[in-house]
Amino acid sequence: VDMEAFFQLLLFFAVASVISQHVILQYHFVELEKTWGEAQNYCRAHYQDLISIHSAQQMETIRSISGVSNEEAVWIGLRRNAGVRQWLWSNGDPVNTSMSDINQINHESKNKKNCVVIKTKNKWQGEDCSKVNCFICMKENKTSGQREYHISSEERSWFEALEICRRDYTDLTSIHSPEQLQEIQSKIGNNDVWIGLYRDEWLWSNGKPALFQDWGQGEPNNGGNNENCAGLWFDNNRDGKWINFPCSCSFPFLCYQDQSKYILVKENKTWIEALNYCRTNHTDLASIPNATAQTEIAELAKTSSGGGGVWIGLRRDRLLGFWFWMDDDESEFSNWGDGSKGDLFSDHCGMIDKEENFTWRFECCSTKLNFICY
Repeated sequence: VDMEAFFQLLLFFAVASVISQHVILQYHFVELEKTWGEAQNYCRAHYQDLISIHSAQQMETIRSISGVSNEEAVWIGLRRNAGVRQWLWSNGDPVNTSMSDINQINHESKNKKNCVVIKTKNKWQGEDCSKVNCFICMKENKTSGQREYHISSEERSWFEALEICRRDYTDLTSIHSPEQLQEIQSKIGNNDVWIGLYRDEWLWSNGKPALFQDWGQGEPNNGGNNENCAGLWFDNNRDGKWINFPCSCSFPFLCYQDQSKYILVKENKTWIEALNYCRTNHTDLASIPNATAQTEIAELAKTSSGGGGVWIGLRRDRLLGFWFWMDDDESEFSNWGDGSKGDLFSDHCGMIDKEENFTWRFECCSTKLNFICY
């Protein structure tokens, strides 16, 4: 008996779907108790990764998933990123390290002071991101580069301020010159205000920055100096707020799967095995009709676990020598690489080549690779 398969049959999971930024995400609650690292490995093997959370709306959806709130704690995909301590602007602008104000907070800020306020007399100061302050948003015209600044009289944590600025304007304010600083100073008066400068101490397991955070009161506290992983905590009326725990604790966990048109299967199979898998579990091996599909598939291929490349639904007629898509797609788009020509008698299946800028290449059909279905 395959014990792993047996336990998977016994496994209780709940599923919720949400459309986020035009991508359909499906969430899976896994009731097996595992350490954070084991949970991450399980999610990557069976779905896509441990869950990442990027808005209050998404957080509400996650809290409502059946079974989650019945647990004391549930792992999410957040882990301390202690090795990276550089300052970043929340909107992705490059940081001008020659500005004296940034050099000043580099020397003065202590470990938990990972967000920045402008205080009176232009002084910049690192603060605990959970502290509440007024904040200044910017509305930016991407074409002209012109900015309007909007100061809020409400006091919010840095992450709450960021969400409000992104909802109502463009982002929290970034500052790149003495002239911008002077204009902002003229608006804030005697208030201490959040700006968009922060250090990302936490990182999602899929590599995305944690620009939304929903910690419980006093968290993250890093008790015992080893609480480097995050989970949802429902005991003592915490209502799913985030708590940091030692990564060695064992809890149930939440995975996600990107339900886009294309699906990467991280199993090594021959081309025929991959084709049969896709037709049994999805629709077919992926065809690539245009540049948009090529870009999306290349992004998936980057995360494949095999070396070399991934199978797509491209096959060559061994007698006549022409190439065709298995789903009968007749588009004329192509993306063959320079080294794509192969042996007419053996290399008659198509793959995306990770080592050649994700161009297409011939490969022997008996080679075992990850593959992409749709």
